[in-house]
Amino acid sequence: MSSEGFVHPSTYRDADGNIAPENREAWLKSMEAMSKDRFIEIEELEVLRQRVSDCFKKEGVNHMDNCKAVVDAYTRFMAENGFSS
Repeated sequence: MSSEGFVHPSTYRDADGNIAPENREAWLKSMEAMSKDRFIEIEELEVLRQRVSDCFKKEGVNHMDNCKAVVDAYTRFMAENGFSS
């Protein structure tokens, strides 16, 4: 996660998987931070996907040669951020 001081939400659960009442606010803030970070990653991925699409349209039949850097950036971002299997 990119948020400073991020604590994963699972750290607020006990052995049974329950969240103690005194930890609920911290758990909620942690979940919110994790959700925001993931949303930003999704938006960055959408920008990269649009760049790939625009390059393919612009380059036409030469897209295999001329769009390689854009496609590599897109696939690298997907792999680094858990979007590919």
